[in-house]
Amino acid sequence: MKVCISNHAIMRCRERLFDYTSCEKTIIDRLKVAAIKGRKICMRPSSLGNCIEMYFEGIFIVVMKNSDKLTVITCLGNTRYRKWVKNQEMYMNVRGRILF
Repeated sequence: MKVCISNHAIMRCRERLFDYTSCEKTIIDRLKVAAIKGRKICMRPSSLGNCIEMYFEGIFIVVMKNSDKLTVITCLGNTRYRKWVKNQEMYMNVRGRILF
């Protein structure tokens, strides 16, 4: 199966894993392995197709699955980053104000 990596996924992987020193090829290879061998966590809402949140070796990614191709759309970070983001979402109001 063909695996494509978006530029957005590479950029988010650097930001959310705090990995600014690795070369782009290393990040692409890591995301490809996560897309192929990852464990399905849940389906994500999308108008583009079947989007799946996956987990592999401490990395959460979102993959869009077509008939013959997987496309890694974004990297959601590691477990610590995801926990922090979900905790921040509890403080958000519907109108976008932060409540403390």
